[in-house]
Amino acid sequence: MGHKEENGTLWSELKSKPLGEFLVSEIRAWWRSLDTPDPWPAELDTAVRGPDAIPVCHRCMTPCDLPVWFCPACGAAVGPYNNVMEYINIFSVGEALRSGVGPEAHFTPFRTVAYVSIGLIEYTVFAPLYFIRLYRNFRRLKGAQNDGPNKASDATSEPAPGADSSAH
Repeated sequence: MGHKEENGTLWSELKSKPLGEFLVSEIRAWWRSLDTPDPWPAELDTAVRGPDAIPVCHRCMTPCDLPVWFCPACGAAVGPYNNVMEYINIFSVGEALRSGVGPEAHFTPFRTVAYVSIGLIEYTVFAPLYFIRLYRNFRRLKGAQNDGPNKASDATSEPAPGADSSAH
């Protein structure tokens, strides 16, 4: 807010305007004066936006030639208009919700609230089934963290061929 102090007009402007209007104008002036950093060099930005750039899958980084709606390697929804097209959007939402019940889920408080909210909005009728799977996966991952990596891998591994599972 020191951009007008040199001229001596800051005090006169403060006296001539209501305090709220003065603060808003000063905050706007300060906000406009900020430089936003550009994380990309100009040549990288040009290369990514160029006509010869090849899009890649956001999940597995496999190159995907357009027009394609799903990654040929992992099946992720990668089309340019997936979230806009009514039928294809279902796959994008499903992929996001499956990430909560899959083996690689990472639960944070925000993600947990998001999974519950989207589950209620999208799957009103089937929400209890989704919540059961989400809760079981949450408990399984918490148990794996508490038991350590060896116990978690032992619980998911299958018995050796020829081993008798009824001998316990």
